[in-house]
Formats: sequence, structure tokens, C-alpha cells
Amino acid sequence: MSSAVGAWLSLVERPVRDREAVGSNPIAPTIPIAVPHHVYLLHSAKDGKHYIGCTNDLKDRLRRHNRGQVRATKHRTPLRLICSETFETSEQAYAREKFLKSWAGRIELTKILKLAGRGSAPNAGKLA
Repeated sequence: MSSAVGAWLSLVERPVRDREAVGSNPIAPTIPIAVPHHVYLLHSAKDGKHYIGCTNDLKDRLRRHNRGQVRATKHRTPLRLICSETFETSEQAYAREKFLKSWAGRIELTKILKLAGRGSAPNAGKLA
């Protein structure tokens, strides 16, 4: 039984296996495209608090924040970009965002705010 089935399969599989692709390669190689990611710090003029986020399109993300399209900040507009950092990969950017939101990262965040001239502002260094 196995030899009969094997012979039949080989007759069926042969045309598929022996067929070659004509023209362009049907399966193009995947080339990774490096898209820079940004970690950004926003300041709310409404409540004086700060927001830290991560994105690959900083201009669009800031526009969406100020239009009220981001749930976390929609009631805190207008928002102003204090600073941003650029990273080669999303993993690096998300790790930096996570650090800045941590207890240890708040110390560095306070330094960043002082350099940006926000050190004496009410609620300076507080995150949403």
C-alpha cells in the first residue's frame, strides 16, 4: 500500500516540485528597514504635569496629543514638547521610556526638566 501511495504522490508532486519560477522571485527577501523611534516628554499647560511616551512618528504623535486623540492626555491639552531622544530600534526606545517612568528614572527626569527650564515649575518632575 505504501509503495502505491508513494508512487501516486510522486507523480502528483513532481510537476509542482519541478516547476521553476518564471520572472521575478515570487518570495522577495525581507529587508529590515530601520525606523527611528523617539522617547518624548510633554508638558501640560492645563495641569502642569508631564507625560512620557514613545513613537516612531514624533510630529504626528504630538499632533494627535493636542487634538485630544490620545486617551491619556486628551483632558490635559495643550501639550508642549519639552524634549525627545531618538533610538535606532523600538526595543531601545521602549526600554528608555520604561526607565524614565521608573523611580530611578525620575531622578534623571528631574535633571532633564531643570536643563529645559522647568525645574521651578509647579509639579515639575511629576508624571501622569
